[in-house]
Amino acid sequence: MLAGQGAAVVESYSGDRHQFEWGTHSVFAPPLNTRYQLFNVSGQKSARIAMSCNLPCVLNLFHDETFVFNNAGVFPDREGPRNHYAGEGEFIPVRPGKNMWETSFVPDVASFKLYDWADRGKGAAHIQLILANSVMHSHISEMPVGTYKKAHRHGPDAHIYIISGEGYSLLFNEGDKDFIRVDWKSGWIFAPPDMMFHQHFNSGTVPVRYIAFIQGNVRYPLMESRRKVYAGIDVDVKKGGNQIEYRDQDPRIHAMYVDEMARKSLTVKMDEFAQALSA
Repeated sequence: MLAGQGAAVVESYSGDRHQFEWGTHSVFAPPLNTRYQLFNVSGQKSARIAMSCNLPCVLNLFHDETFVFNNAGVFPDREGPRNHYAGEGEFIPVRPGKNMWETSFVPDVASFKLYDWADRGKGAAHIQLILANSVMHSHISEMPVGTYKKAHRHGPDAHIYIISGEGYSLLFNEGDKDFIRVDWKSGWIFAPPDMMFHQHFNSGTVPVRYIAFIQGNVRYPLMESRRKVYAGIDVDVKKGGNQIEYRDQDPRIHAMYVDEMARKSLTVKMDEFAQALSA
């Protein structure tokens, strides 16, 4: 939910109804093929909702709209316990960067507890979400003030929602001489192109938090590329992976960040990287 507040009713396959209230930064996933209805409880303000799903893939796979939209199939294992609609869930430990929270509803992703994961960036925190036991991946990440993530790439179906803070991303293909810069702030949504490197930078005064959605998760990787990610082998680009380590990135990237922060009179907190550059 991007703005506003309201309520939702989800009807289970058995006919039971689950009702809960949502607000800005709430995330929920109705179980596959269940009926649901959303209500704006404000008489003065609009509610704004964004949705990430795999409908285009499903339509391309079956090429039959009647089968997709008028299908009475039920999937009981997608419903989960009743308390999932109250914002509760289960923490499933795997390893840093792959720990999961299973639920159907997160009342506020802006305040949700995250866990340290420095493999993607200095001081970063992270949690994977399993929403309604679906194949859709979601994760919440946070970058501390004065830091940035490592460049990485993946397929074209990742939607990135900026929850808090401000900054920019650099996008580039392997071998490009120049970068494409995209400035963003809270409320922005963007999707990096297919297998294009992208690198996120916090250039503001508060931590940057975002939530991303993509097909294939820890439980159901779905595609080979996602299986490599969750197996932990889709890392250093020099070893056939899809992440550029700080030591291997274009030196201009760090210099650009230092200039950006100096312009705003903010402090860069990438000391270890700066020392490596000068060594």
